Amino acid sequence: MNKQQAIVLLVEQDGWKKADATKALEGLDFSNDPSESTIRRHISSFCGPELHKRQRDRATLKGSLTKKDREMERKDKKYAAQIDEYTADLKEERSYWQKILESLGFDRKVG
Repeated sequence: MNKQQAIVLLVEQDGWKKADATKALEGLDFSNDPSESTIRRHISSFCGPELHKRQRDRATLKGSLTKKDREMERKDKKYAAQIDEYTADLKEERSYWQKILESLGFDRKVG
């Protein structure tokens, strides 16, 4: 069995993530065409605390990314509201100055 077949075995049959399977198979010599039992013996040390640590790290990273995504969405909404407010204020100011110019006899549009 080659390394790619071993990764497919772990991913499809055992439900591993591809990155975990690749990491678990590091150091195994595939030049001798190892059997499935040899592969499973090799990855057994990776299955315990190491795999648990990787999964916790991945969950922590995913949580922090979700938090950052939500923060960016919140800021986008906040800034969009500010832009709308500034646009409305600017429109109101232009209208005000346009009325003043018209009262002074100017026909020129403001803005």
